[in-house]
Amino acid sequence: MTRITSTLIVHRPERLLYYLPEITDDIKQCISDGVCPPKLEPYLYQFGTYDEVGVFFLPKALQKEIGERCVIGIEYRKDDDTLTVPEDLPSVVLP
Repeated sequence: MTRITSTLIVHRPERLLYYLPEITDDIKQCISDGVCPPKLEPYLYQFGTYDEVGVFFLPKALQKEIGERCVIGIEYRKDDDTLTVPEDLPSVVLP
C-alpha cells in the first residue's frame, strides 16, 4: 500500500488577537449564549476581522507571555491602518 501525503502549504499571515483581560461570569454567560460580549461588539463584522469573537486556546509560548491558557477575543490582520481596533484591550501577535 502506498502512503499518500500532501505538501499543500497554506499561507497564514500574522494576525493580532485583541482579548479581554478578565473573563467574568457575565462574559462566560454571553459566550455560552452565543452573544458577543458588549466590550467587543463594536468591532464585529468590519472588514479585516478574521472571524467572530471566540475563545482562543493559546500556544505554550503565548501562555507564558499572557499567563492564560485561553482568552476571549477577536483577531485582525496585522499592520492594516484601515481597521478600527480595540485600543483599550491588550493584544498579542498570533503565529
